[in-house]
Amino acid sequence: PDTVDPATDYETAGAEVIQNVYEQLLLFKGDKADEVVPWLAESYDISADGLTYTFHIRSGITFTDGTPLDANAVYYSLMRPIIMDDPDGPPWAMLQVIRGGANYSKQYNNAGPSAPDGYGDKYTKGELDDLLNAKPVEVVDPMTVAVHLEKPYAGWPFVMAFSVTAIVSPTAFKAHWTAPTDGTPFVDGITAGDYHNELNPWPAENMVGSGPYMLKSWDKATQTIIMVRNENYWGGPDKRGVAPVPNVIIKGVDDANT
Repeated sequence: PDTVDPATDYETAGAEVIQNVYEQLLLFKGDKADEVVPWLAESYDISADGLTYTFHIRSGITFTDGTPLDANAVYYSLMRPIIMDDPDGPPWAMLQVIRGGANYSKQYNNAGPSAPDGYGDKYTKGELDDLLNAKPVEVVDPMTVAVHLEKPYAGWPFVMAFSVTAIVSPTAFKAHWTAPTDGTPFVDGITAGDYHNELNPWPAENMVGSGPYMLKSWDKATQTIIMVRNENYWGGPDKRGVAPVPNVIIKGVDDANT
């Protein structure tokens, strides 16, 4: 993989690890690309105007570090890719329609490091404050989160099933995060414009989620990733229990055809 951070990963090698270690509020139903089901969310409601999705989070789910998966964790996980706004990553799927996203995003406005005449790649505190004041994601109560859109968008449930919305442990991520000292705006645990995890690289190679597997190791020299079964996995909405395969080894092979 290039990275195993759902906020920046945009290729299949990373996704096959992410989808086993992290989970989303909604997920595709089996192999159906046109149907999603509640996963970490027990249920969700859509407002009459199509602008607000309210997710009711399942109780009793914890991350593999033992911390609870609650509304605060969901808020952090959804806001993180939006604020990071990686131009080579998947956040565009959220930014194009979530409230305040298009105004904030430099990739959406053809800015950032690759735009010759764009807005530049420096984020201001005012820009971040405008995004936060727009309240794209809102904690309703300890187990309920509302997501607000700029306009009705029928594809939003499918965006919520995409790996960019994977729910991560805020406790683990914040413990390995360093606040910028050069004036770059930030909120606790998230730095604006942290492209490619350059400012905070830990999430690119380390994972703490709620899924059926845990990332045990990633040896880049031998191109070997090892995942081990999460023995405390909640079992998913179908209560299937822990994963049947205890260890997964993924080997990189230096052959384009393979």
